[in-house]
Amino acid sequence: DTSLIGVVHIDGNSVGEKITNWLKQKAEDSTADDDLVRRQYREWSQAIDRLGQEALQAVVNRLCRQVEKPAQDDTETVMGRPKRLRFELKQKDGRWMLPLRPILLGGDDLTFVCDGRIAMDLAETALGVFETSPIPHLGKITACAGVAVVRVHAPFARAYELADKLCASAKRMLKEKDDCALDWHIGACRPGETVEGIRERQYRANGRRLTCRPYRLGSEKDETETWRWLSGTLLDSKTVGLREGAWSERRNKVKAFPELVREGPDSVQAALEAWKVVDKRLQLPQPIARNGFFDDTRTPLIDASDRRTPLIDALELIDMHLVLDAP
Repeated sequence: DTSLIGVVHIDGNSVGEKITNWLKQKAEDSTADDDLVRRQYREWSQAIDRLGQEALQAVVNRLCRQVEKPAQDDTETVMGRPKRLRFELKQKDGRWMLPLRPILLGGDDLTFVCDGRIAMDLAETALGVFETSPIPHLGKITACAGVAVVRVHAPFARAYELADKLCASAKRMLKEKDDCALDWHIGACRPGETVEGIRERQYRANGRRLTCRPYRLGSEKDETETWRWLSGTLLDSKTVGLREGAWSERRNKVKAFPELVREGPDSVQAALEAWKVVDKRLQLPQPIARNGFFDDTRTPLIDASDRRTPLIDALELIDMHLVLDAP
């Protein structure tokens, strides 16, 4: 949808705490002279400055690699999958314009605006740089991303505020875990509304959570309850993905999921069993294959009525999340 833009805000996790710990360590180290401290300070501070720059460069590089000129055509097209979400670049003064604008870049803090269809992919790309770039003397620095996908003419200040709140939401979910995470919202929110308020108003029915956001980034698409699982498996698996294989031929059944999950896991399970009579290929990935919900009843502290489903998270992205992979 060309009327949507993504405001992506990325911030490093616990960087101040890591610096404080380094300072305490040097203060307690009787062998650390002033020259050593100054040298190490320059090394990690310069590395942090480069980290944001490298993340932005990775975002630009990933986008540029997917820009192609189709045969016998004067347009430049952003490629990726699914094919129906590919889009043409716009031209200004004879130059092709990338659908990407950096807004803020400072050390471990990065904000950019892009076409809404590539916002999630580029956020994942930037987080990938953080998780693979250790900082000298401080160690691994992870990050969180907040992605606000809004209408083109929405007030930018409000969209940025929402992206910042979503980033903070991802950080709260991680707590003490040394990992990357991201949270997102599509559409406007009420002035002053919290992320928790949005979720309670839009994503809860009959005591059940209709979203699993925020998500940890995850290491691979087989790691359940992570972003890479949601994007790579629940959406795009060739066998059980909602926009691939058998499901791509049964869009009417995919569109039935939002109402079914609001009714609850029993309704989803009954529908899946009925659909499989007609087409055995209509299956969801594990561990939600039975009824579309993660089963938290094995955890004593979580009530059975507080089960959660990733289906609506995936369905909201099904027609707007372009994966910038080779077609």
